[in-house]
Amino acid sequence: MNLEIICKNGKKLKYYDETNYPKIQLSNHLMEKLDLLLHQVDNNNIKPGNIVLLQVNDLTQHLAVISQISPLISIIHSYAQVRSVVEQTLPTCWKIARIYKSN
Repeated sequence: MNLEIICKNGKKLKYYDETNYPKIQLSNHLMEKLDLLLHQVDNNNIKPGNIVLLQVNDLTQHLAVISQISPLISIIHSYAQVRSVVEQTLPTCWKIARIYKSN
């Protein structure tokens, strides 16, 4: 599967990828960058395919793609502990900080 996320400016998000970052994000850098690059979606309009910025352990630091919204929200994301990409129900302890969509 190939997922192409297109920014507001028409360029692919992958060209803005930053790989030199700490494991734990202590700032809002990721949110600020995504706010500039992607269209934000209202929480009431969440759909499969939307990109979500997640708050994990009170830090806004993880991205996922919505795969299903009913009956429960499911996400696709990288899972460090198993070193793989997984699909799972959104854990109740993770909060959605922002929802974005591809252009």
